[in-house]
Amino acid sequence: MRRNHAAEVSALAEVVRASLAEVVASGRSLAEPKRGALACVERWLALETVSKEELESAREEAHETRATPEERERDRSLSWANAAIGNLAWMATKPRGWQDGPRVVMDAAVCAVTSIEGSSDPRERFEALHVEALARALESAPLPKTPKAELPPAGGPPRKLSGELVPFIGSVASARLRRVSAVVDPSKRADDAALKALMKHRRYTLYEPVLAFERRYGGLVAPDGPGQEGNDFVFGAFACLSGERSDAPRGGVGHEGAKGKRALIPVVRSPNDVVYFLDGHGAAWAQDTLENPGALLFARDGDRMVARILLFQILSQRRFDGAFRELEGKRGEEIAAALGIPLVPEASDHLARVWADDRAVVIEQRLLVPGPVLRGPWQTLVAGRDRKKIERVVPAPPEVPRGD
Repeated sequence: MRRNHAAEVSALAEVVRASLAEVVASGRSLAEPKRGALACVERWLALETVSKEELESAREEAHETRATPEERERDRSLSWANAAIGNLAWMATKPRGWQDGPRVVMDAAVCAVTSIEGSSDPRERFEALHVEALARALESAPLPKTPKAELPPAGGPPRKLSGELVPFIGSVASARLRRVSAVVDPSKRADDAALKALMKHRRYTLYEPVLAFERRYGGLVAPDGPGQEGNDFVFGAFACLSGERSDAPRGGVGHEGAKGKRALIPVVRSPNDVVYFLDGHGAAWAQDTLENPGALLFARDGDRMVARILLFQILSQRRFDGAFRELEGKRGEEIAAALGIPLVPEASDHLARVWADDRAVVIEQRLLVPGPVLRGPWQTLVAGRDRKKIERVVPAPPEVPRGD
């Protein structure tokens, strides 16, 4: 049966309000901008004129997309409450994958309550409320129409990829893009002139490697997994710098690396608080903005960075639907030979070597530590669909008996 978008949002709004009522009753206070974000969705549900841009701005406010780590909500319950509001605003814009909205809104609303000390799990109550509210919404009339953008997206609608990136990132990484239904969104990319103007406005020096990266990857939007549209990796300097805040590194770089041209330009924004950069020589850097005070060298160039990001996605997914091993030292070549999988030169360099096919991924990487030179221990990660084969090649470590 075809699902009614507006009715679904209306029903989930009742769940979010119920969750917030319990959070506030615990003595916590929701920040006014977050209340304003929820009010924006409610105005749309009340048939007021609300644009898609207003709802997207509400989502960014609730998700604290542009906030620094210091500015983000530290209370766990309030953080989940903010996420519930943001997920509701995201769903209201009717993006690709909006049908997954009930799950992500419900999960955040439940976690907001279970994060309160001494509280019981409200999922059963909230799911019953959702069913009742959905029935009421479907019986009521009228319901709001899908919000429209104030201006049509520049350059037309998003387009699917057709394998044009295989020469640069390899066949396995390119297949991953197809698997997660990645698209190129023209509204999130820029030509040379537009990017130069934006970089000048942001007071960045524009390097040729950043221009080249924009031409090849600008506007690429890759969900973190199949069916996770809206939880995206977004590629290109224009997409990273065109918001209210630039995704500048929060601190100094982790080690000296190449001399000169050290300014880092953000070129990939992830859904998990990691930002990736290119420097003036084209080397790729990464920073976990929640944990790392500065960026660390990640890959030799932008192509290897993109390939490695996508192969790490596969490896992460296999933690849940296959077998996964984490080993100390450089074991990649040995394990890949035993598994019969080839080296992926497009993802390999002096910082990591990668072997992969459609069955398994092996990543041998150096865990860099901040300092004046490249240093840090090596680690080998192994993941695959075939649990029995992985366990045969890389047996699970014996369990350490616990003391009485």
